[in-house]
Amino acid sequence: MKKRQKDVNREGILWGPIASAHAGASGGDRFGCPYGKPVGDGGRTGHTISVRNRPGRGPGVRQLVVSALLLWLWAAPAHGTLSIGGFSTIRETFDSFNPPAGQDPVAPQPYVYNGDWTYSGTDFKPGGFYTLAAPYHNENSTYGLRSTASSADIAFGNKMGVSEGPFYLTLHAQNNSGAAITGFRLGWNVEQYSLSGRGTMLDFDWSTDGLHFNRNNLTGGSGVIGLTGSPGNLGSVVSTPIAATIVQDLAAGQDVYFRFRWAVGRGTGDNVHIGIDDFSVTAVPEPSTYLAGGLAVGLLALTIRNRDRRGMPKAL
Repeated sequence: MKKRQKDVNREGILWGPIASAHAGASGGDRFGCPYGKPVGDGGRTGHTISVRNRPGRGPGVRQLVVSALLLWLWAAPAHGTLSIGGFSTIRETFDSFNPPAGQDPVAPQPYVYNGDWTYSGTDFKPGGFYTLAAPYHNENSTYGLRSTASSADIAFGNKMGVSEGPFYLTLHAQNNSGAAITGFRLGWNVEQYSLSGRGTMLDFDWSTDGLHFNRNNLTGGSGVIGLTGSPGNLGSVVSTPIAATIVQDLAAGQDVYFRFRWAVGRGTGDNVHIGIDDFSVTAVPEPSTYLAGGLAVGLLALTIRNRDRRGMPKAL
């Protein structure tokens, strides 16, 4: 359960050298790109660097280094037209989840959230929101889970019937960065809102084709089995943080799918109200992509620093 107030539903984060080039940006889009044109497409992000030359002098050391750095960043993989790329993070808080109500089956199908998440469940009746502070009810449905009626902190969840499911919530991403990705760092919270006789299972797997899902090359990402007890709402949300890493080469243009699964729990009686919140995935780029550019900038800076006052290179 998040202890901070969120101002946006999804935010993009640029890591490594790109972060410093965009210092001062006011947030980003859900693809990990600062608002405006993406890095690498020749557009402008609204950031201006001004370096003053002395009268009668050529470009200064600082200006040449900055220019070289910006050229390197402009040639680096773009982040604006893709789902994920090197040094970028996708975050999903689900706080904009406003589930349909009174629909079983929901239409159209499958249900799509925020353009990128596909949900296999069709039962949104009663649907809407399930609120921890409200009286407990055991109607099976898909819900936006929240602690109070005024809470803006939403989890994507359900309470499934004993003969239903499994249900899947899947994020489809694509590497449009123009360079290889070598893996991913992921994190999310599993949040439980009620107790009952069956501890619903909520676990994770992934795929590169959207058909054959598995846990290959995955470290962490353990499934969570809901707590059981006398049917009723919990006194407070039970949040279990999960971390995972995937080591997998993903070529430019290749797809990847991250999937959560709700399955009927062990025991007897009803399942619990349980869901996913605060998901993030960070792409790990191929090291050579940025090392080569960084080395070139470093060598240029070294050459510039060894010029004499007349602008002629000094012997190293």
